[in-house]
Amino acid sequence: MTHTSNIDILRAEAQRQIQLLKQLLQEMQTQGLIAEPAEKQQDRATFDTESLPQTLEMLEGEHHKLQNLEMVLAVVGTMKAGKSTSINAIVGAEVLPNRNRPMTALPTLIRHKPGVLQPRLVLQAVAPLNQLLKQLNKVLPPLEEQALEELKQNEPDMAELREQIQQKQPFQAEYEGEEAIFQFLKRLNDLVRLCFEQDDPQAAFPFEQYTSVHTLPVIEVEFSHLKDLSAAQGQLTLLDTPGPNEAGQQHLRHMLKDQLRKASAVLAVLDYTQLKSDADADIRQELEHIAETAGERMYALVNKFDQKDRNSDDAATVKKYVAHTLMQGTVHEDHVFPVSSKQGYLASRARNELARHGRLDGSQAWVQDFGDEVFGKRWARFIDDPQETQQGANELWEVSGFSAPLEKIIVQAHQNAAFHALHSAVKKLQSTSENTSHFLKACVGAQRKGVKELEQSIVALQQDIENISYITREVQQALDDEFSSMNKGVDKAIADVIRNADQAIEGYFRDGKRIEKENLIIYRKNERKSPKKILSKEIDKLKNHLLDSPQKNKKKPEERDFDPESPIIKFENMSEAKDFQNKIQKSIQALMDASEQSINEKIQDGAEELISLIKNKQDNAMKQIEKSANKNLEDFEIEISQQKFRPEILKTSASSLLKNCIQEKSRIVTKHRRQTGVWGTVCSWFGTSDWGWEEYKVKEQYQEIDLEKIESSIQKGIEILESSAKETLQQEIRPQLQSVIDDFFNAFQRKIEHVRGDLVQNLQWMETHSKVQQEAMLQSAQNMQKQAQGICKDCDSLHAATQALHEARHAQASPALMQP
Repeated sequence: MTHTSNIDILRAEAQRQIQLLKQLLQEMQTQGLIAEPAEKQQDRATFDTESLPQTLEMLEGEHHKLQNLEMVLAVVGTMKAGKSTSINAIVGAEVLPNRNRPMTALPTLIRHKPGVLQPRLVLQAVAPLNQLLKQLNKVLPPLEEQALEELKQNEPDMAELREQIQQKQPFQAEYEGEEAIFQFLKRLNDLVRLCFEQDDPQAAFPFEQYTSVHTLPVIEVEFSHLKDLSAAQGQLTLLDTPGPNEAGQQHLRHMLKDQLRKASAVLAVLDYTQLKSDADADIRQELEHIAETAGERMYALVNKFDQKDRNSDDAATVKKYVAHTLMQGTVHEDHVFPVSSKQGYLASRARNELARHGRLDGSQAWVQDFGDEVFGKRWARFIDDPQETQQGANELWEVSGFSAPLEKIIVQAHQNAAFHALHSAVKKLQSTSENTSHFLKACVGAQRKGVKELEQSIVALQQDIENISYITREVQQALDDEFSSMNKGVDKAIADVIRNADQAIEGYFRDGKRIEKENLIIYRKNERKSPKKILSKEIDKLKNHLLDSPQKNKKKPEERDFDPESPIIKFENMSEAKDFQNKIQKSIQALMDASEQSINEKIQDGAEELISLIKNKQDNAMKQIEKSANKNLEDFEIEISQQKFRPEILKTSASSLLKNCIQEKSRIVTKHRRQTGVWGTVCSWFGTSDWGWEEYKVKEQYQEIDLEKIESSIQKGIEILESSAKETLQQEIRPQLQSVIDDFFNAFQRKIEHVRGDLVQNLQWMETHSKVQQEAMLQSAQNMQKQAQGICKDCDSLHAATQALHEARHAQASPALMQP
């Protein structure tokens, strides 16, 4: 059976389970199990009259996406971070406009549609907008001619909208072309702004009408980078989301959270120049809430990287900082891409235009921007030359950094859209079914207890919540103590490795003898010891094997990379100089690899030992709380997944250390030649070696390598390795360990609080209903609980089948293309 047919079978089963779960949730509401939300957040139940409709809507959205096997990649970012420009770069056309004011009042879908070269916007739910225009026509007083003229001068866009309202011009359901789409989106955003300026509730924007995927505006267009790829099962859609800081509109924060919860994958656009701003902190906070569902499908573009100067962090440092410090592990380091969205858009659009029309139209504003970016102020001289513009566009595309994210995110998402849509739906279905089962189990347990016993259970659960805080502090202290011990051990290990590497380098440049990689022994995990011991033992083995032993030297002739007696080496051509550099680079890289791997192994081993100790303390502490909680909730199960620890790997490139070691120089050389004229000619007849010659001087280029400078550069590289290792411990390992503890206890506390909220909700219900009604409710809750357990079991089977399909597809495809 093909993967396509397997996906179709699993899709049908997922849709069936979604329908069953929706029916069960609706029955819970009909039976009176769903109450109004509690005033305090910590008292809120798993489901209430506010969260249940959101859950039902999310399930309906997943059902809709499964119908088309649509993978929705949500693009998020703060105002002016570059969301629209990044999307335009992906598409290869300006489908989303850029303005100084916010341009995303409503989330907008951009769907890849092969063959659609002219973008078109479709809005099926146009009726609420036109109804709003009618309401505003009644609410807003007509503008006098003078007032309208003043508005045109100060705010021409708002003046156009006011004229549309006064003239009762409705919005259309479709708009064709970039300019028409721009005008609609601009008018839509101004409409939202106008509504917020009104106090009349009849002039409120109908956001509630645009919460489902099928009601949002959709721009259909062929993504230029996907046009040559074969058709794939399913479809890829980008989702331009509102930034939480746009125009101070608080409703956008809720809309962002809602859309992220529904998306199949998330691409965060961060501003390189504002990485530590409060605005980007809001985005990171929202991303953390969906990290469990999105999983591996979390990505980040660090835009405006072209504004980096020589004192700024390089790409590798930025990737590491964003992944581990800013995003706290929410995004993997290899899912972070420093880019210039502006350069990517201009290059992408230029290449797309050249492929379609063979030339660029210099009268268009974007072409002028492209020309200025590629050719400078004299761009007009080159813009009509297709060969020059093609080469310039290709070079700009490479410089933009967009090639990597396009291949690793967009192309892969397109090729695997069907599976990603299925996987995303199954994950959300499984999570919702578990929450439903737990909620009903709490209801049944509560109904079986009397009011007094139930009150005691709630008090006991409150005590459990307080105990979690106390135990968290205990574990935190244990982490501090153990990390301090590990830190000392690793510091000593690093010092030993660095000392031995220094000695090896000193010996290498003293003797010039080749460092052979096979003679280097790397640290191995042969045995488990305590963190205090494991990081300080076995290190001396490296010292004795960094260079060939005397016994081995007797068996084979000594091979040298260079003569240490001649520190300045000259070469007549660049090829010889590079060959010599590569020879040194090979030896140094072997040494660097040995040193780095030894440090990496020790850091990882020590951290894993520490994680094991911390986990034991967590488990022992949690047994006390679980025992108390389960006693209060009978057989209620509390399951919390453990976050995985991912140690950072050090990597230093010898080639980067030797990057500028070849110096090109010139010298004046005296040479001889036959004199011109009769005398030189006559002497040449007799082949004289002394008569008829003259001297002349010429300037020659040559290459020079200074071994002392190379040694100094390598020593600096070792210093960088040492500081990087210590920085990794303090800024990456420690925060990850801290995150493991925080995430576990926070999740456990939230689970207990939800259970307590469920019991409080049931207590309030029991206090206002008779014994007969309580017995009827118990019977109803028990029946629904059985249904929930059945759905949970089916969801687990569906999840297992989806994983099996992933593994089967993974075995037949490149691992890079098959991230689950």
